[in-house]
Amino acid sequence: SIIQCEGSKMRFTVKEEKSVPEMRLIKFRVDTKNPAKTPHVMQNFWTCTHYASTGTVIRSTSAYESWVIIPQLYNVNLLLIGQLKAEGSFSEIAIMFTPVSSADQLELVARRPSGFDFTGAVTRTIGHEVISTAVERLSIRASIYAGVQVDIVVARFQLGSSGVTEFDLVTKLNNGVQMDELLEFRGGFRLPGRVRVSK
Repeated sequence: SIIQCEGSKMRFTVKEEKSVPEMRLIKFRVDTKNPAKTPHVMQNFWTCTHYASTGTVIRSTSAYESWVIIPQLYNVNLLLIGQLKAEGSFSEIAIMFTPVSSADQLELVARRPSGFDFTGAVTRTIGHEVISTAVERLSIRASIYAGVQVDIVVARFQLGSSGVTEFDLVTKLNNGVQMDELLEFRGGFRLPGRVRVSK
């Protein structure tokens, strides 16, 4: 049999010694890449068409609704920009990302290392506002537009223990509907330890 791929189409030309019997289940696996976001509801379907050996006469056809795609934030970076950088200090971070979808809020969760505390945190950038905190979790109101880089500075929070940092970033609408995400992001800053000097 021959398999041909072109764009979003795949064609199987069956050239087996014995023909495939009717009602026989045919299975195959495809390695593919998701689009940036879920296509329009009228286009988010897989279609399959069975042609006769001539390649022009349709024997049967069917369609199956595809899965929902969660868009991924890109160009993400988190920088430790406060003057105090040692573990346990009160400091500032800069959050940068480019969204695929427009949104109204950013939720940031410090997964690693332990000890982050966003209680009392504030934003330093115009048009952004901290709307809720829960120790290692922070929600910020911000006007987020698809394809436009977002830069947010968060201050007056406590850093965690030393080590490689890991964050979850999720954007949402005001009604709580999730739009984009980037989970377990480890490409930001490494949190320094603290040196204690005694006499």
